[in-house]
Amino acid sequence: MKKSFIICLLVAFFLFGVTSSAAAANWVFVGKLQLASGKSRTDYVDSETVVWNKADNSITFWLLSETVDPERPPNMSAWTTTKYVTKLDGIYPTRVLEWHGYTKIDGKVMGLSSKKPDSQVIYPEEYSLLSEAIELAEKYAR
Repeated sequence: MKKSFIICLLVAFFLFGVTSSAAAANWVFVGKLQLASGKSRTDYVDSETVVWNKADNSITFWLLSETVDPERPPNMSAWTTTKYVTKLDGIYPTRVLEWHGYTKIDGKVMGLSSKKPDSQVIYPEEYSLLSEAIELAEKYAR
């Protein structure tokens, strides 16, 4: 039991050490999406790692999402940290730079996955969690 806890702790440390979200000290609530199926997702922006690029008027920020599915065992949730870059031109063309996902059961990290996606540009819908996250991150841009 103690050995598995230490392994999980090391894996979590590695995950956050690699993603630069280890410096994340201030996750600010963005919003919660509740679906009719009972699934829910809650998003948070890391206000301390938002960076504004003056040259191209864009921001880079980390988003933490917790997804809860009532069909999964109790005390089980899926978490992702996603690094975005968004151009602040009104329609917010956005790209995912990094994505890291893991599953937590009773607060313990049980599975990890990571990827560096292609450079596809997405346009968040108005009033979506992503557009709300972008607007919140913009307030913290330095």
